[in-house]
Amino acid sequence: MKDVKKMTTYERFFHENPDQIEIFEKEYNEFVLSELVIEEMEKKKLSVRALAKKSNVSPTIVQKLRSSDCEKVNYRTLQNVMSVLGFHPTFTPKGGAMSNYV
Repeated sequence: MKDVKKMTTYERFFHENPDQIEIFEKEYNEFVLSELVIEEMEKKKLSVRALAKKSNVSPTIVQKLRSSDCEKVNYRTLQNVMSVLGFHPTFTPKGGAMSNYV
């Protein structure tokens, strides 16, 4: 672990508030997913309704993914939407970069 004096403000915040790491990672992951969906929809010139129809989900689900309100979207639904956008969801083990600050 780094010396507290040599840490960035960002690193120091998580070092001093380890309970915030999980919250940050959850919100960050939702933000990244939202940005990815929006970007890929723009590249493929897909509207919310068009993506929903191709994914066999409701437009509300697509809009939730676009707005980072995806807490209750199940895996199968996410897989359907992401497949249409050309992606396959994968999982990585916990313990990434943020766990270095605890």
